[in-house]
Amino acid sequence: MPAPQTEYPCRLEARRGAVERQERLHIRIGNAKLATLAVGFALAWISLARHWISPYWLFAPAALYAALAVWHERILRARTLAERAVAFYGRGIARIEDRWAGQGNPGDQFRNEKHVYAEDLDLFGRGSLFELLCTARTPMGEARLAQWLLVASPVPAILERHAMVSELREKLDLREDLALAGEDLRASFHPEGLTKWAESPRVLPSSFWRVVALGLALLAIAALAWGARTFDYLPLVTVLAVEALFRYALRSRVEAVITTMHSDGQGLALFAATLKRLEQESFSSPRLRAFVDDLKKGHPSASAAMAKLARIAFWIEAHDSFMVRLFDIPLLITVQ
Repeated sequence: MPAPQTEYPCRLEARRGAVERQERLHIRIGNAKLATLAVGFALAWISLARHWISPYWLFAPAALYAALAVWHERILRARTLAERAVAFYGRGIARIEDRWAGQGNPGDQFRNEKHVYAEDLDLFGRGSLFELLCTARTPMGEARLAQWLLVASPVPAILERHAMVSELREKLDLREDLALAGEDLRASFHPEGLTKWAESPRVLPSSFWRVVALGLALLAIAALAWGARTFDYLPLVTVLAVEALFRYALRSRVEAVITTMHSDGQGLALFAATLKRLEQESFSSPRLRAFVDDLKKGHPSASAAMAKLARIAFWIEAHDSFMVRLFDIPLLITVQ
């Protein structure tokens, strides 16, 4: 790996170029979307008002606009990541040139005036050692760094960290990837609330009732299909009545689970992506290798388990939406 004084400016210029390219694409796609809308309105007038062409022609601009919208979203995301990369390398160069004070996290939440040396050595606050060192993207990382600064470590642990630093220093791509994902992660991931929720006593009944919930939902679908075919809706009404009683019996327990889930789905998904990026990296230092092995040894892996939890969290966030409330009784979505 070239020296940071050489590599950082090169990467900074490359990321700035990426920002400019994505900005030009953003403008072009925006103009293309406007043009597509204009063509769509024109076709609608020709088809619906003049009846010169078939209304099926309206599907063409609609499909084109949908494709452009998906592409546009990806371009905007790529531009945001490139802008974060510019900031990442800008902060790195500021540290190298000793212009970092006031640009990072001062760690004021960890200040303790009664600590034996923290105030004398300016461990926390503007221009502090914590601000210079901290590139953490999660509250857990910030707390761990503060702990290392405030509590003496045994020599073997310090030497182990030196080996980790020596290896991570060469993995600039990994550190950039973690930094880019971490900007969103810091704002949307709340580990304390998530840990408290996960370690709280189980309140929902055993897996047998989970099977019952799934069976009732399938019965409701079958009863609806039967009613649509035979106009006999008594089975559907019966199943819905049983589901209503089932939902009513579990309502307090369900609410206890979903209202105490403090981390949102987006934060959990970002954390899952961060874990997956770490699982894909190979390390030589024993501590880092053991850390990644711990992430991958489970079935599923840590990233896969967190991604599954993120999907559940997205459903929890949607439980107040109109569509979920509409189908909550026949499909028991909230319970499931």
